Amino acid sequence: MNRSLPAPPSSTSLPAPPSRTSLPSPPAITSSPSPPIMLLIPLPPVSESAPSPPVIVTPRIPGPSARI
Repeated sequence: MNRSLPAPPSSTSLPAPPSRTSLPSPPAITSSPSPPIMLLIPLPPVSESAPSPPVIVTPRIPGPSARI
């Protein structure tokens, strides 16, 4: 019984330090996605600007074709 008593206290104190170690771990993971996020941000603008010109070209095509 004495052993079981110290077991719970030790387990509670153990998870405390592990939590602190796990905290630094996530920061490393966040720093990794950080660069990817920057790449994703420029990608959306590029895709938006790409369709933009095509849209302008399509109206121009129907314009002349309608006159013809």
